Amino acid sequence: MKSPMLFVAAVSLVACASQPHPFSTAAAEKLKGRQVATTFRHPPGFTVTKPDTNNAYTYALVGVAGAAVGTLVAQTELGADLRREFGIDDPALSLSRELTNQFQRKYGLRLAPQPLAIRDEDPKQITATYPASDLILDLKTNHWSLQRIGGKTNGYQLTYVAELRIIDAKFIHALDGKKGMVIAHGTCKQLSDATSDAPTYGEFLANGAERLKQALDRAARSCGENFRSKVLMANDRLTKSDGLD
Repeated sequence: MKSPMLFVAAVSLVACASQPHPFSTAAAEKLKGRQVATTFRHPPGFTVTKPDTNNAYTYALVGVAGAAVGTLVAQTELGADLRREFGIDDPALSLSRELTNQFQRKYGLRLAPQPLAIRDEDPKQITATYPASDLILDLKTNHWSLQRIGGKTNGYQLTYVAELRIIDAKFIHALDGKKGMVIAHGTCKQLSDATSDAPTYGEFLANGAERLKQALDRAARSCGENFRSKVLMANDRLTKSDGLD
């Protein structure tokens, strides 16, 4: 039987997947000289499964729904403990700065002096909170977890999911007169190898969680390449009016 957390994670990862939506060439040509700001927010909980967790017993004891919620809370708390103990940072922070700098150079933009603290996901609400904003490069971690693969192996797998949005804070919606629209968007999902020789829990955390940090770094770099090629590069097939509400 799969653990409740594996089931919950599978559902959330499928739900966050989307087709990349890059700029149109015509829209990209109008970016020069505009100002771009980056964002930061608290990441979701880093969920980690302890070795030898008896999820079948938990199911029988409190029921499927209660077990899933309780297990998720416990795994998030364990992830928070590991982050504090080993100094594990949210990969979105450094990746956002890197992509913003590259985005700024590519399209001849000006960098905003301060990043924006995001507490609302609606582009209109973000723009209302920061009415002086122009363009916003909004990168966030959607999900990150370290879970046992299962079967006969004791190996673990890292999952990392990130989302990138470019918000035009100057765009005005005709119906309500509010500002803010997503003009480019993409989601990236990266998983470490789930083979029979995948690192164990202890191997991921050995030497100050060196392998875990390396795996997170690789995942973030892969997502960075994905976003550069599939979101930040203009696409001739799209029209000037293309955008996402």
